[in-house]
Amino acid sequence: MWSKIIIRILSLILVVIACSKEKEYEFPLIFTGEVTGIDSTGAVFHGKITDLGREPVEEYGFVWDARQDPLVESAERLTIRQSPREGTFQQQVATTLKDGELYFVRAYIKTEHATTYGRQVTFTSLGSKAPVVYAVDPNPANIGDTVAVTGMNFSYRLSGNVVRFNELKASVINGNQDTLWVIVPKQLDTVASEISVSILGNIGTAEEPFRLITPRIADFSPKTGTFGSLITIIGLNFLSHPASFHAWVGDMDVPVMDHQDDRLVIAIPDSLDEREVHFRLEMNNLSVTSVETFKLESFILYDFSPKTALTGESIHITGKNFSPVAANNYVMIGRLPGKISHASQNELTVILPKQDIGYYSARENTVRVRILEEHQEFTEKLTINDRWFRLQDSPIVYFNYEMCTLPTISCFVVNDKAYIGLNGSADLWEFDPATNEWRKKASFPGTPRYMGTGFAVGNRIYFGTGWSSYSFFYDWWEYNVDQNVWRQKANFPGYPRAGAVAFPWGNNGYMGTGYQSVDFSLQDFKDIWFYITEMDVWLKMTDYPVDPDLFYGMWFGIALPSGQDTYIGLGNSHQVGYQSRIFKYFPSTNSWERMSDYPYNGDDNFPIGFNLNGKTYLKTRYSKHFWAYNEEVDKWWDMLRSDILTDVSTGIAFSIGNKAYVGLGTNHAMWEYDPSR
Repeated sequence: MWSKIIIRILSLILVVIACSKEKEYEFPLIFTGEVTGIDSTGAVFHGKITDLGREPVEEYGFVWDARQDPLVESAERLTIRQSPREGTFQQQVATTLKDGELYFVRAYIKTEHATTYGRQVTFTSLGSKAPVVYAVDPNPANIGDTVAVTGMNFSYRLSGNVVRFNELKASVINGNQDTLWVIVPKQLDTVASEISVSILGNIGTAEEPFRLITPRIADFSPKTGTFGSLITIIGLNFLSHPASFHAWVGDMDVPVMDHQDDRLVIAIPDSLDEREVHFRLEMNNLSVTSVETFKLESFILYDFSPKTALTGESIHITGKNFSPVAANNYVMIGRLPGKISHASQNELTVILPKQDIGYYSARENTVRVRILEEHQEFTEKLTINDRWFRLQDSPIVYFNYEMCTLPTISCFVVNDKAYIGLNGSADLWEFDPATNEWRKKASFPGTPRYMGTGFAVGNRIYFGTGWSSYSFFYDWWEYNVDQNVWRQKANFPGYPRAGAVAFPWGNNGYMGTGYQSVDFSLQDFKDIWFYITEMDVWLKMTDYPVDPDLFYGMWFGIALPSGQDTYIGLGNSHQVGYQSRIFKYFPSTNSWERMSDYPYNGDDNFPIGFNLNGKTYLKTRYSKHFWAYNEEVDKWWDMLRSDILTDVSTGIAFSIGNKAYVGLGTNHAMWEYDPSR
């Protein structure tokens, strides 16, 4: 009797009380035996229940840890599955034991209100085996689902179990020695995965793989349509995991409009940029693609309006199956791309490109539409009705770009064609405005030069003077347009010079003014000479008018015949600089008359001009528009807007018929002015 009392007192010292009313209960008693069978596969733990107490036993077994006094709440433990009874019990522990580690072991028995521990014993482990994995339930499942991994020899400490789906580590949220509840990793992206549990580096693997639920596509309809068409896809598992479900049209993620487990409805997106696509469904990081493809129906062109327009304005194209996304529609007006300002399935609004970005093929242009690599065009043409119309660029090449700021291009009109070039190279080109074609003619046989001058009479062009490599010329040449042949004529009898003016009169012509530089000293000239073409002789005429108190001339000026007169002036002078003065020269009387000064003042002149429909038009380098001369009131009027969108400084200007042509200068652009537009 006394021995039983002593045992009960010793056991109560080791009791952990879970209820504040512990004195009202009689607790079970348990002893811890020595550890036996220690080897690399584990060890055998022993215990003995001496009194089951008055409360029902909920659980009993062993706890162990590398720290002293292991507790059920924090240590490793093994629960005995058999019903408790007084007497000895034992259990082989084949997991969670680290080789060479010293462990503290206690037997325990637990009721509703208390846990009783036996004495603490120690042993040094020689290792243990891997856990055993049986299966996963449910299987298949979705990413993010909680599944039960069943087996044996798992660690009661959740952190002691490393559960992996292939190489992905899963979160363990609950468990015991034979079941672990884990969350399927959200990164898992394979249909079948190997499930493994690792404890202290010992790995156990399930025989059967875990499978993710995969959507399936059986069919879809319709097989063709347009932007916004509703497509029904039939299949399986569409609602298994809605949070991870995505539908794709080609490479575009689209919303699901109606969603059932075996069918869903999507719409063809307006921004689709492929004409033929597969449908793809994604769920649980897995995707399935339709075998068949969906095809966009071809677009249809109805009409465009207006048929005549100005650049910068809009035309409206009507049709069917256009892309509602403006960027997916391409409209070419001739050879230039239009800008889509509005797009719908049935209409496109297109801004006609201005001519600064390039030139149209012609005033009459084909309208072409391309949508997702499909091309169509209208049979009717669109007319560009700008008064200033950019023509095909000139093929003339500047051989010395340092000289491009100087007036280096000569232009002569013969038989409704323009002959352009010479200055800067030996090349001469024929430009035919009727066909907008350029043809290279016989090269100039003299020394290539800059700032030469000349005129055209009949079917002949006369050209000479100029400058090259610090040398000034006075040679004179004739070009026969019909024969395409150059011949040298009598030299100009005045001083060699450059930057002179020249103009025709009848079958003859005049040349004069200009400048020369000798030993870095610049001299400008005022002399005017008459050239008789049939006799090949030069006659001195009345000088260009200057201030009688000053000796100076004029260079880089302009000479424009107008009826029986010629307007000569502008230009520069080394003494007075920019000149706004203009004179009328009367060849019949060899006399001069002062006109109203040109109204635009600027840093320099480099004037260009032309006669059109009985009026003379002039423009200097820095005047924005052409100014027309009104002879009746002796005034210059800003009568002609220059809507030229390229720089024509130091360029050329001429007229043929009822149209004018302006261009070149510092670029290759040519422009036509048609006042009838």
